[in-house]
Order: sequence, then C-alpha cells, then structure tokens
Amino acid sequence: MIKYGKLIFASSIQSADIFYATGFHCIDPFLYFEHGDLEAIVLPPLEYDRALSQVKKNIKVFERSEFMPKNKKGKFGIRELIHTILNKYKSKIWKIPASM
Repeated sequence: MIKYGKLIFASSIQSADIFYATGFHCIDPFLYFEHGDLEAIVLPPLEYDRALSQVKKNIKVFERSEFMPKNKKGKFGIRELIHTILNKYKSKIWKIPASM
C-alpha cells in the first residue's frame, strides 16, 4: 500500500474538511497536514493557545515559527511553510483538495 500525506490550507469557514479533521474553528486560514500517524495543524502565535484547548485530542499543534529555518531573512509565507513541511515529512504522494 502506498503511503501518502494530506495537506489542507484553509479556514474552518472555507473548508468543512479542515474543521471535521481538526475540530478547530478559525476564521483565518491555517495549515492542516497528515503524515503517517501524525495529524497536525500549524498556526500563527495568536491562535496557538486557543487551538491547544479546542483541537481534537489526536492533533498536534505547532506554532508557525517552529518551521522557520534558523537565520531566515526575508519573507516566510505559506509557500515557504508548505515547502518546509514537504521537505521535512517525505511522502511520494501528497493529497490536497481541489480548492488549493
């Protein structure tokens, strides 16, 4: 069986899939990913504490800065975040929704 990762970047309002997967209601987009047994969300610092108390028990909550490369200068946007996750969690196949 081929192992694959799953990646969604959306708000809970835009995507029922991300709300169903995480149980976290947020009007701003955030990143959800699965890799093997890991299910996780990546959020800005302002949402971190609220997410810890609201997400489903099996979801790991990361603050966005945990994925920023050391000595990073310049912009670290969603593209760079996704690129970092894809490089860190290697999967041959990543499933993403058509809306991405």
